[in-house]
Amino acid sequence: YTTGSTLEYNGISAINTESMEFPTTNGPTSRNINNPGSVTLHASRSLNGTLIFSVDNGLLNTTDCNAATTGSAVLTMNDGATVTGAGNRRFVNGVMTKTGNDAFIFPIGELQGTTYKYAPVQISAPALAGDSYSACYVGANPTTPGYTTTSKDASLTTPTNYQVSTCEYWHFNIAGSSTDVQLTLSWAYGRSCAFDDALTLVVANWVTTLWT
Repeated sequence: YTTGSTLEYNGISAINTESMEFPTTNGPTSRNINNPGSVTLHASRSLNGTLIFSVDNGLLNTTDCNAATTGSAVLTMNDGATVTGAGNRRFVNGVMTKTGNDAFIFPIGELQGTTYKYAPVQISAPALAGDSYSACYVGANPTTPGYTTTSKDASLTTPTNYQVSTCEYWHFNIAGSSTDVQLTLSWAYGRSCAFDDALTLVVANWVTTLWT
């Protein structure tokens, strides 16, 4: 590939990537998901340029969301890499990683049957170019894998008894040597359960045995 090249996946049928067109080294600078049948990453790869989403239903499927946010097919966006075109039916379905010192919106979500759940997470600019973070989204009750929604510390029970979401959660981890960042989660009607007052929303973190 020449410098600045873009690898485009088009057509209408589901596609699995291969090392032939997306090698571990000397690969494309950017990647364009222009296939409404979705594209599944066959192995972990990284991009220096832009991840482009061009069409609805054009997902990039990576390793299934897991607590460690690791796997055999994770896309890493390197320092300075960007994303364009992500939205309600065009996103990374699984785990992805961002390395670098630039603010970034993880274009993550989950496809459940025929239901698309786009749930981006944003980080403020890290301090160092080598900082690295991984994220993924699960649109389900966190109690099932063991993050019981009724297990809360005092910060969520006094003076207000907050209810922990029963329909979605994220995994977000430091993937390497990283500095502190501000983390912004997202919510949307029809995706984030029902609530009475958006001004009372808080972010909770699972620590060992409790939401805090």
